Amino acid sequence: MPQNTADHLLRWRQATTDGNEAYSQGKYRTALRHYDLALTMATESFGNAQDAEAAVAAFVIAHHNLADTYERLGSDALQRLHLCLPHETLCTAMNDVTLSEAWQSAALNHSRRTYAELIRFLSLHPHDHEARIVANQGAAGMTRNVPVQ
Repeated sequence: MPQNTADHLLRWRQATTDGNEAYSQGKYRTALRHYDLALTMATESFGNAQDAEAAVAAFVIAHHNLADTYERLGSDALQRLHLCLPHETLCTAMNDVTLSEAWQSAALNHSRRTYAELIRFLSLHPHDHEARIVANQGAAGMTRNVPVQ
């Protein structure tokens, strides 16, 4: 059943704004709490919100805000997690026949951004095996109907 996207996005937006304010003040632990809340809102909407494009964008932004904050805190592992997880999720979603075409399309559109962030991470951490595996899915992810060569 589609959720009311507006309510989740409003709560997501407030948590993100609060996190951005804390981040800009160098209060990274406080920013993490707000960004975690934003990710919770985005995750609850993923796959069943009325506005697929906005919900996927919120999901990606929430993960990338967390990744940026963990980068500031020097946690490569948690930064990697919040770069790999959204990319893998979008690659799965774009091939999920139980999702509407709007959701699959939104996942494809935003996978380019998640891929670009993974590539940026790999430019700084070229030997990160886990990130490389996820990045090897490409910008549009693996597709079920295309044979891998």
